[in-house]
Order: sequence, then C-alpha cells, then structure tokens
Amino acid sequence: MHQGEPGDEYKDVSDNIRLFQNIRFAQLTVFIAVAGALIGVTFTAPATISPVLMIVVKFGGLLVTLLFWILQERTVLYLQHFVQRAVELEEVLGYKQYSTRPRSGPGANALRGFFILLGLLWAALLVAPG
Repeated sequence: MHQGEPGDEYKDVSDNIRLFQNIRFAQLTVFIAVAGALIGVTFTAPATISPVLMIVVKFGGLLVTLLFWILQERTVLYLQHFVQRAVELEEVLGYKQYSTRPRSGPGANALRGFFILLGLLWAALLVAPG
C-alpha cells in the first residue's frame, strides 16, 4: 500500500476543516431562517389557522430544532476529527498552525444553550393552552 505525503494530507485536512466550518455556518443560517418562520407563524397567525395546524407548527419547530442540533453536533465531531489529524501531521511536518491554536472557548456551549433554549420554548408552546 502506497503512503501519501504528509504535506498533501495536511492540505486535504486543512481543506476539510474549512469545509466543515462553512457547513456549520450554513446549517445555522438555514436553521435560523426556518425557526424564525415557524416562530413568526406561531405568534402572528394563531387566530387565522386551526388549533390542530398550530400544534403541527409547534411540533415542527421542536423537531426542526432537534434535527439541526443533531446536525451541528455531528459536524463538530467531524471538525474535531480533522483538527486532531492536523495536529498529528504537524508533529511530522514541524508545523504549528493547529497544535498551537487557542483551545475551545464558550462558543460551542453557547450554541448548545441556544438549541436547548429554543427546544424548551417549543416544548412550552406545545403544552401551553391555546
């Protein structure tokens, strides 16, 4: 089996890191648009649509929140994998781009908190009368 050059793999890994960072941003953008539309319907149209349809909208909001949270978490796992591989390759190549990066801050937990709060909002709206 032919082993590739560490420098070539390092470039691929760096490209993958950029890709998954972009995917995270795109997922969050789409989520905010969809969640905003569902929240808009929930708070501006309750008198114009049936109670059953309103329950469907609220349940849809909860489901969308959970699905996008799962997508974000899975994307982060891939991102962490590629960063770890980049660190391993840097030991061989003598690079320091990823191995000396600042460690994770509160950003990841802030995004998780955002999904939790929205999930709780949808759950509360589902059980709230009217």
